[in-house]
Parts: sequence; structure tokens; C-alpha cells
Amino acid sequence: MKADRRLRVLHLVEDMRTGGLERVIAALARGTDRARFDVAVWCLSRGGEVADALSSQGVAVRVLGMPSRFALGFAPKLAAMLKEDGTDIVHCHGYTASTVGRAAAVLARTPVIIAHQHSVYAEYSPRQLWTERLLSRFSDRVICCSQAVRDFVVGREGVSPDKAVVVYNGTDCIRHAGPQEARRRLGLRDGEFVAGCVGSFVPNKGQANLIKAVGTLARAGRRARLVLVGDGPLRRELEELAAEEGVDAVFTGRVDDVFAILEAFDVLALPSVNREGLSLALVEGLCCGKPLLASRLQGMVEVVHDGENGLLVPPGDIAALASALERLASDEVLRSRLGMKSFEFYKERFTLRRMLEKVEQIYEDCLARR
Repeated sequence: MKADRRLRVLHLVEDMRTGGLERVIAALARGTDRARFDVAVWCLSRGGEVADALSSQGVAVRVLGMPSRFALGFAPKLAAMLKEDGTDIVHCHGYTASTVGRAAAVLARTPVIIAHQHSVYAEYSPRQLWTERLLSRFSDRVICCSQAVRDFVVGREGVSPDKAVVVYNGTDCIRHAGPQEARRRLGLRDGEFVAGCVGSFVPNKGQANLIKAVGTLARAGRRARLVLVGDGPLRRELEELAAEEGVDAVFTGRVDDVFAILEAFDVLALPSVNREGLSLALVEGLCCGKPLLASRLQGMVEVVHDGENGLLVPPGDIAALASALERLASDEVLRSRLGMKSFEFYKERFTLRRMLEKVEQIYEDCLARR
């Protein structure tokens, strides 16, 4: 297909509330070359904070009001919308949007169909795995946010290796006034050790284990502050746990500018419990030159190289997490060395420009085959 006009790219997602997946979509929608691509975002069920922000920034966002999460019956209606829209490329994110969206795109005969896998979904049922395998036959590419995710979609979902391609999540660093100002805004003092975590308050992110680990340090006489960025169903439970553990924690809620908070951290921790495709929060930590502390899980090891730019611990191991925090808290030279390496890793493979260029090249390669 030869393009003598801007190509219409449509990102499909279930909703656009705050989260790593949503922030990746937002970065793609804002950053894709507008001279070549006309980009829009359609939310199948509902919008959200990220959708509102994108709309205010001039990105075309549409909420379709799909009545049920598993409404494959919505596919014919969505297919008619795709035809009317004149979509050239459907780029689906998340299981629901990838299921309904790809079925609709097949019905609409959309030229290019792309699914974007943002995590390792080990909990998928046999039916879900079969659905992914079937729909991958009608997909031009399956973009995977890490090698671990690619291994999963090829090995477990049965996606053709020729279709599965790794594109790391990327980000653009926004510099602010510096750590002293960031700490002042959060009510933190200079000189005290600050561990931070960015993520939705859900069981898999492991904030409860982090609170318990910081509590272990506190009982051993090590003063440490904890900053938890995000929100979710576990917020009240986590607040109560922090009080029980005697942890001096700051709960920021959802924030629009995570970089303004990250500058206050001495270490960025993400103690996920079960799965992690490739955490955008960790990539943002790389960008800010922070030492990282993470669980040894799937895509995490592609961002955190143990002993080089951070420390890895077994998932769910509170004692190991506490020991790693103590090591980082007591060694400023180590933190500085790890942080410098983090920024090097960021420049090598996790910049926003690198992600955008790879995705744009995938679009063009797929269209060239038509």
C-alpha cells in the first residue's frame, strides 16, 4: 500500500485510567509523527484520567460505551465504525480490546492489525490462550514490551515467532527543580533515606511487602521514609498496614507528573509478586538515574541488572527486600554507582524516541506488504 496521505492509526483500549499501559498508549498517541500518521484513541468501555489529559492536548479520543467487558457481540458495531472511520492501522492494547478490536478489524477488512502485549498473563485460561492463538493468525504483528513477554506469547499462546517483535517501553525524562525541592513538596527532609514505589494499589504490585520491609528496617533502628505513588482498591489497607508497622509513609495518590516525585527518591522499588511485563515506572526510574530495587520476575530483569544498576530479590521475600533496602540505605557510593548505570541503560534502549521509531517502522513495514 502506497501512502499519498496521512495514514489513520487507531489505538483501541478498554479504558484510559492511570496505569503503565495507559501511559504507553498516551506516549504513542502524542509522539507518533503527525506528518505521516493521523492518530486517534478509542476507549471501548470508558475513558479516564489519561483519556482526559490526551483530549486536552489535542489528541482525538472517543469513548464508545461498550456495554460489557466480554462483549464480542460488540464487534460488528465496532467494525462498522472502523469502516466509516477509514482506519488503516488498528493497534490494540490489553486482552479485551485485543479480542473485540481484532475481531472487528477482521470484519472491517482493516489493512493492518496489531496487538500490543503489555505483560505476561500467566493466569490466562485455556480459552483465553486459544483466543489469542486464533486472533494472532489475523494479526500482522504482536508487539511485546519485553523479551519475557515475547517468550510467553510464542511459547504459551502459540503466536508465530515471525509476528512477535520486542519494542521496549520508552519515556522522555522531564527535569524539575531537583531532589531538594521535590522533598520539600512531599514534607521530606534532606539527608533521610527515601524509598519510593510507583504503581496501582493492587495485590500484584507488592506494596504491602515493601511496607513490611521498611518496617523491619525501622525496628532495627534504621530511619527510612517511604513514598507510595498511585491509588487503587488496596489504599486503605496499605495505609493501615503502614501505621501498624510504624512506617513513616507518604501516600501521594495519583499524580500527573511522576518525574516531579521521582527526584525525591534515593531508590525506586517495585516488589511485584506474580508477573511484570516491563514496568514503565522502572523505565522512568532509569531515566531519572535512580538505583532500582525489584523482584526477579520476567521483564524486570531486562530493566534491572543485578549489581549493575540495581538489586533484584526473590518475589515475595520480605527479608530479602529488607536486606536490599538496608544495603542501599547504608551505602551512598553504591547508590550513586547504580544510579549512573541506570541512566546509561536508559539512553541505550529505553528512550521515547527509540520506542516511537520502532513502532512507526512496524506500521510502515506492515503496510508495505499490502
